[in-house]
This record gives sequence, structure tokens and C-alpha cells, in this order.
Amino acid sequence: MSVDFKWGTIGGIFLDGAGDIAVTDPTTNESLIDMVVTRLKAKLDGWQLYRIGADLERRLGDLANPETELLVKRQVTRALTSSFLPQGSFQVETLFTGPKMFVMVYVNGSLLTSLSLTQGTSGVEVVA
Repeated sequence: MSVDFKWGTIGGIFLDGAGDIAVTDPTTNESLIDMVVTRLKAKLDGWQLYRIGADLERRLGDLANPETELLVKRQVTRALTSSFLPQGSFQVETLFTGPKMFVMVYVNGSLLTSLSLTQGTSGVEVVA
């Protein structure tokens, strides 16, 4: 039997609420989802001294057009491929509906996580 530990972006093992080493649930990709969500929600430099986040809040208020969609896809791709997922191992899709923009990340053809940004707010809502 093998156990996967939860690792930080640049190494370091996470601890759970009881102070034990955190492990992933073998029936889910919760560690991968956590890492993707962290990068999607983070600002460009996030909480690190290097570029980690997709900085999607910067797109709040932008008009829904093909150029904005391409910018969002590039930002997400750059954040996920920076010392994390290999290029081509995931797919990013966007959808604009009124004041909301949805960003979906697919791995192996399955939806891994999605998030929405709403114009007029200052936050990113993850719909994992």
C-alpha cells in the first residue's frame, strides 16, 4: 500500500488539522485540485517571491470578447505550467455569461475544477 503526502508548491509536507502529516484521498485527486485552485486564485506573485498565480482578478471588468478569453487562457496556462503541470497535460476553457466569467480546467478530458469571476466584485469564487 502506498500513501501520497500533500506537498507544497516548492516542497514541504502539509500538516492536517490534528498536526499529522496530511495525506491525499486515494479515490480523488484532491492534492492536484488544491494546487490548481491555489494557483487560479492567487495574484500574479501570490504569497511567493516568484510568479505563481493566474492573477485572474486583473480581468474583472474586462469586456467579454475573444481577446479577453485568450488572455485568460494564457494567464491560467502560464500559472499552471510554472514548475507544476507539464504543457499539454491540461486544457483551459472559458465561458462568459453576462457579468460572470467561468474558467474550467480539464485534465485527461475530465473537469478538474472551475471558478467564476463576477464583474463588480473583488474576489474569485471557486466552484470545485
